[in-house]
Amino acid sequence: RSPSGWDKLERSLSILREKEGVSFDDYSTLEIAPSYLLECNSLGPNGIVEALLGNVLELSAKDGVAGPRLWISFMDKLSYLQILLIADLPTTEKVALLLNLYHVMVLHGNLVFGPPLARSSWSHFFSSMSYIMSFDLLSAYELEHNVLRAALCRPSPHTYLAQFPGLALYQRDFRLNFCINNGSKSMPAVVPLYKANALDDQLDEATHRMLASSVKVDLNRRAVQLPLVCSWYLSDFASRHDSSALPADCLRVVVHYLTGDNKAALMQMLTDGGNISVRFDKFIYRCSSFGMMGV
Repeated sequence: RSPSGWDKLERSLSILREKEGVSFDDYSTLEIAPSYLLECNSLGPNGIVEALLGNVLELSAKDGVAGPRLWISFMDKLSYLQILLIADLPTTEKVALLLNLYHVMVLHGNLVFGPPLARSSWSHFFSSMSYIMSFDLLSAYELEHNVLRAALCRPSPHTYLAQFPGLALYQRDFRLNFCINNGSKSMPAVVPLYKANALDDQLDEATHRMLASSVKVDLNRRAVQLPLVCSWYLSDFASRHDSSALPADCLRVVVHYLTGDNKAALMQMLTDGGNISVRFDKFIYRCSSFGMMGV
């Protein structure tokens, strides 16, 4: 039980008690349509998760203190996840849905538990934030490492052993390393609302945004600073998925997502045959909420 999260929820519900005079013993007075499942069916899997992200972003902007109808709308749609089947979705739809769902879980966890403020609370936060999804219990940790990163490398081969064959992604895409936003202050402060029909461009844009704020290139010292996720998941940037990947493999990929002087300097260093010193920036184990890109 997180005092910060539960207090915010109780404060929201008190609006209904004090200002609208509604008794919680009479659920019908909330005027919740009994056909909300039909609404969810009409939205489709991606529409449901997009609506959830819209709801939780609105709740987050209000620090969780919102009219109870917004909370109820969010929780109604959340309950539908348990019977949502996505195994047969096209890959672009599944990727968009799962990225949006991960960001819903992070923001919802921030409201209920409070964001993790140190490395010591990081693991507990992401393993505790769980939904029933497609008839299975899925934590935010598992969604990241066993579903979104199922085809990518993991920090340890002995970690995150659970399998979710109906949910997991099996096509490698290094850009996911820059698009899975856990709310760390090392990550961008905004996320897109991922859409299947624009997914490739959105993954590129999110990668550009992440690298623009975290990569530093010093041509005189022949030195490059990369975000720490590049070190954690280094083999994702190699042409083959193995443990022999080098920082240079990552640089050859990253350079295409840089702009201006950084891109020109790194391209020169990669083509002139000289040594390049690579270091990885610290990761900030302190989270905050994020907003919607373009809003």
